[in-house]
Amino acid sequence: MSRILFVAQDTSAIGKSTVTRALAECVPDAPVYEIESSRHLVELGERVRHFQIRTERKRLDETGGEAAIAEYDPALNRLLTEPLPAIVDIGANGGVAFLEALGQMAGAFTRRGKALGLVVVVAHKDEAYTTARAVVAAGKGWIKDRFLVVNHVHGEPEAGEIKDLTKGAGAVTSLPKFTFATRALSITRPLGLALIPQLDEEALAKQLALPGAEPDVAMALRTRAQLDAFRLAAMRAVEPAARWLIEAKTEAKSDAKSA
Repeated sequence: MSRILFVAQDTSAIGKSTVTRALAECVPDAPVYEIESSRHLVELGERVRHFQIRTERKRLDETGGEAAIAEYDPALNRLLTEPLPAIVDIGANGGVAFLEALGQMAGAFTRRGKALGLVVVVAHKDEAYTTARAVVAAGKGWIKDRFLVVNHVHGEPEAGEIKDLTKGAGAVTSLPKFTFATRALSITRPLGLALIPQLDEEALAKQLALPGAEPDVAMALRTRAQLDAFRLAAMRAVEPAARWLIEAKTEAKSDAKSA
């Protein structure tokens, strides 16, 4: 049985794309699907299959979900025929709607031998707890395994809210907050995790230098060390979900030997 792992949250800027990138690093040969209004995972190149989604929640409500099914059909068609374990990043404001459309076809995925997993990302921001609960509810009854990643990027999450979201989760992990020097932010923000090992420290030192000053080697080394630590922490946060996805390969090999 092959597996498809969805990453969802309807609140933006809480680390959902970081989680997707970390999963992509942990499972380097898994295809990545991005269901979003525009491409964000550009550093992953042709590995990403982008499906542009434009439907607004208001329209979905007015049409009783019919618009969602039509909107998501191209992505669903590809996922139904995807032979490999796959990672799916669902854009903010579209997580619940997509999962509701997907739920209507859960039986078709099962008949085709595909197990569906869900990673929910939550952080202490705006309506993140409410939207996380909505995402969990949308997958209830047909998601095979669920994982919760608690991101500390916006401060300490509320214990009671997290406890409520952990119910039924196969694993709960945390991603600590990382901070970078102000001068480094313009460089670190656009980076995907896959690009961090490729950083040239000498070029970075020149980029971080103050106007008219020598290359800032010290800051470059600190920044590189922080980025390496951030990449490792993100990969550790998604490890249980990544292992779940990788197990699909083991099962496929076992089935092949048994045949």
